[in-house]
Amino acid sequence: MKASYKIFLSVCYNRVVMFKFISLNVWLGGKIWNPMIDFLKKENADILSLQEVFNSHDPKLGPNFRTMDEFNKIFDYKYKYFDLCFIKDWEGVKTESGNAIFSKYPIVTTDSLLYDGKFGHYEEKQEDFLKLPRRLQHARIDISGIEINVFNTQGIWGTDGRDNARRIKMGKVIRNRIEGEKNVILSGDFNVNPDTQTIDYLKDELVNVSKNATTTSFNLKIKTAPGFDTAVVDMVFTSPNIKALSRECPSIEISDHLPLVCEFEA
Repeated sequence: MKASYKIFLSVCYNRVVMFKFISLNVWLGGKIWNPMIDFLKKENADILSLQEVFNSHDPKLGPNFRTMDEFNKIFDYKYKYFDLCFIKDWEGVKTESGNAIFSKYPIVTTDSLLYDGKFGHYEEKQEDFLKLPRRLQHARIDISGIEINVFNTQGIWGTDGRDNARRIKMGKVIRNRIEGEKNVILSGDFNVNPDTQTIDYLKDELVNVSKNATTTSFNLKIKTAPGFDTAVVDMVFTSPNIKALSRECPSIEISDHLPLVCEFEA
């Protein structure tokens, strides 16, 4: 058998795909709207995994309250999936809030899993923040015949980034859900630091490809209170077989969080 034919067979039977992926907490639907849109246009990712997305349809409201409708007009993502977590008062406006995945490749199936709490209307006060229900969003995406399982979440909120009973339960729920799945990418604003039992639950299944990429995942021009400068709550994990070709956490003012930009091979 000729060497060139062997190479051809290897490519056919060991097909790989490469794609660009961004995870971002957009902050109140996209409060720093124009810089955020410019950044996402420039990066032109194949998959966006977004948290704190708003889904109002009132044209009288600003674009950040209509994240889904505005993204549909601005970007050419044919496939999208909004996962409603709760209805909340944000700066006096009552709107749907949740997570969203945008993809240039077909989203084959979707599902969502509640950590705890219940769906409802919550107000803009700390006691409501502490009991907000959170969900694990899942989209199965077909990239040129290779199935990628994208999981997206905004974690249990608290007054610090340490373990508590709800967060530990969240870690267990995520681990149990992803167990046995192939080609997993899990990302989001976990609202907890990486050196916790909550995140330890994921280590047997996944690799933290964002580890040591930054000393903080917050925009320190906005998050000025002590502690934010060493807090890393935004993370990206993958199955061991997915190779991170590049990873970056650019210090850019497009949200109160920083984006995680990765290029993957699967």
